[in-house]
Amino acid sequence: MRIPKVRRQVHREFFKWWAANKSRFTIPLTIHERTDKHLRIGFVGYPKDLYVILDKQQASIYVDCDDELWDSPLWIDISPKRISGGYICSLWIEGTSPIFPDMKSMWVSQMFEVLLQWVNERLYNSYGLVLYGKPGCSTYAQLCMTPDYSDEAYKFYAFPMKNI
Repeated sequence: MRIPKVRRQVHREFFKWWAANKSRFTIPLTIHERTDKHLRIGFVGYPKDLYVILDKQQASIYVDCDDELWDSPLWIDISPKRISGGYICSLWIEGTSPIFPDMKSMWVSQMFEVLLQWVNERLYNSYGLVLYGKPGCSTYAQLCMTPDYSDEAYKFYAFPMKNI
């Protein structure tokens, strides 16, 4: 995989990590959009309305419906704080964050690997994505972990069949 030229260090580190770890993903990733501030990452064979936004402090999952943000079923946030010897994540309870020698190690451990785990354990094993609520009102999205879903759903995205 050729590493694209990008301006943000987090994006460079993600592309390097992804090149080395592509085979670990049960669902291949694809880049939908690249800006100076973020990457929009999708999942091959899945709706474009389900995507990841990756920037220097998050790798979070978003769901759109009818051109409206519907929900964010997974927030992977970090809040780096420089200390003597490296960085900690200030979102952790004080004194519990591991010390990361550099930002790359924090991104890999706290964002990239967490995203990989969610894709492999949750997304891959789900039957679809259920959207609840109505546009302009309270909405939420949920992965459907069984073949059944509520009749009250606003929309249901069935995912590609696989051996579950």
